[in-house]
Amino acid sequence: MLLPDGGASSIAGIDTTGNNGSNLIGIFGQWGTTQLVLVILYWILFIYDKSYTTLIFGLLALEYLLRIVEGRIKPLQTSKKPPGAVLSYVALPLSIIFMIFSYRIHGKWI
Repeated sequence: MLLPDGGASSIAGIDTTGNNGSNLIGIFGQWGTTQLVLVILYWILFIYDKSYTTLIFGLLALEYLLRIVEGRIKPLQTSKKPPGAVLSYVALPLSIIFMIFSYRIHGKWI
């Protein structure tokens, strides 16, 4: 979010030099702000009411699943493999495992 290119080129390896490069950079910056707000919300829920832990891990699992599906439907053309391309395949099963453990501890989904 704070990088000049929003991470599109420097992190994800996406070419931002074309006519629409500034639009792509803007989208990445806005996506970064959305991620920041969600992380803050997740931490607030986790710290103040642990009963939402199962829901938080469920939402994370859903996010990573949808990222994987969307990445297969609409793959990005990049100069290097973005970290999220690998991270999603690691984070999805971990989120599911933590969601199951959380459910066993709390005994409820929400």
